[in-house]
Amino acid sequence: MCKEIFTNRPDFRVNTFISEMVAEFRQSAQQKSSSSSLVSKPGKVPCDVCTETKLKALKSCLVCLTSYCETHLEPHLTKPGLKRHQLIDPVENLEDWICTKHDKPLELFCKTDQTCVCTLCPLLDHKTHEFVPLIEEYEKKRQSWEIQKLKSSR
Repeated sequence: MCKEIFTNRPDFRVNTFISEMVAEFRQSAQQKSSSSSLVSKPGKVPCDVCTETKLKALKSCLVCLTSYCETHLEPHLTKPGLKRHQLIDPVENLEDWICTKHDKPLELFCKTDQTCVCTLCPLLDHKTHEFVPLIEEYEKKRQSWEIQKLKSSR
């Protein structure tokens, strides 16, 4: 690089400055990969707001139809208007959580028809049916799935 011409082949040595820089770079790259548990992986729901590296979503909002990482979820936990939004465990196809008839979030479970419904459905289409909050039914089903998974792994 110095453009100097040598008559005899010089005795090359390791450039310790560059060698140390490479070692530091490798170490920081390893630390980044070990802290990447926050980064969304295949099969995990990514944050819809993150622009660079998509972080793993903690919650999905049925009103905004958006999934949020810890940082971007913060306004939903602190702002009065957003606190009323329906948050659920992160899901990929949020459109599937909206009533196709009334364009409202699915918040109830119709025990009679064994289907998810919005708050207008009981008033219009399922008048005499029995309902529970969707979150309640979801938690009950999730617990039974976990119990089945434990039994099958024994």
